[in-house]
Amino acid sequence: MRWERNIVRLLVVAISIMAMMTTAHAQIRIIPRAKIDSARNVATTDVGMRFVGGATLNFGTIADDSGAWHGEIEWRNVSEKPITITRISTSCGCLKAESETIEPTARGGRNKLQITYFPRGHAGEVSQRIFIYTDRSGQRPAAVVTLCGRVRAAADRSGDYAESCGALLLGRKWVRFENEGVQTERIACMNGGRKALKISADTLLTTRGVSVHTEPEILQAGEAGDLVITYEPREDRWSKVRPRLFLNGLDLAPRERMIEIFMPSSSNETRK
Repeated sequence: MRWERNIVRLLVVAISIMAMMTTAHAQIRIIPRAKIDSARNVATTDVGMRFVGGATLNFGTIADDSGAWHGEIEWRNVSEKPITITRISTSCGCLKAESETIEPTARGGRNKLQITYFPRGHAGEVSQRIFIYTDRSGQRPAAVVTLCGRVRAAADRSGDYAESCGALLLGRKWVRFENEGVQTERIACMNGGRKALKISADTLLTTRGVSVHTEPEILQAGEAGDLVITYEPREDRWSKVRPRLFLNGLDLAPRERMIEIFMPSSSNETRK
């Protein structure tokens, strides 16, 4: 009978749905709450660093086109031994921190961290961390400082960019480096096109030791950020050759996606 056939069909559908739900549940990986908390709360080694007013620094509200923000946070040594900061790292390339002095901070002494934050391209709520390592903390940081605040998106300023590589708008198309040491330069940039951009170095044309990326790593349409160029001098037969940088990720001829690199030995040294 017809009603019996309908019941059979309904039973088949119900069994199929239950099987699909069971399979999906088996594929879902449940992360324990403890692991989530441990990822947020980095384990530290207490060596006696105490931050005056707490280990959180709030810069309030700033615009993403306001330029670099500078601040500082003070700490004191409450341990019985001197403390020497050996390394400082941050959770984002948009944040830099360095110790006011590299000398050991004696028992009862005070020191400061000088902090610089680059807000361009980071509109929204900000929560970045600074990890401080010392001669007594081992592989774990001795302290973690949190920088927080809010970055307000500025109005469209695409007309403020003097240069362009196709859809990639640039404040300038050149950087200057010295002959020694690893160095990094930033160029304000903006995606003036309709598609997202991911910029890297054209490894076939770019000099070894030169690398580039944007912050944020992927520039959405209309989004502003920084073109971050790093140069590491090499000790080989290419060391005396003027470095070159060609961008990848742009549908342009090589000469149209080149960033000029000036060195002290260059004939263009007088350029500002």
